[in-house]
Amino acid sequence: MSIQDCKDLVKRYLEAEFPVNGTEEYALVKTNPERILESSKVALWVQSLTGEDVRVNMRAPRVRDFLKSLAEHGPGYADDHENVRYKIVVGMYPPAYCSSKCCEDLRC
Repeated sequence: MSIQDCKDLVKRYLEAEFPVNGTEEYALVKTNPERILESSKVALWVQSLTGEDVRVNMRAPRVRDFLKSLAEHGPGYADDHENVRYKIVVGMYPPAYCSSKCCEDLRC
């Protein structure tokens, strides 16, 4: 999978899931990794680092800018923003079905 696949996920699927003029604005980010966006090639996984579930305004310009930057790194790169870890992975399943501790924390 390519960097372009990651960019497409952020550009097209983020807008489809959390449209600027729509009613859906927040994503609930839990302490266990969860997939919140997916295309047929890549998926965006998130995890709260606060020890509690948090709501993230997915329409906020700083969040969208961060996700665009994350996509530039391509699949497999993880980074934290405002106590939430984000990772774009190939396919739909890797972090949830990996048995190692690094995958449970989106670090692998």
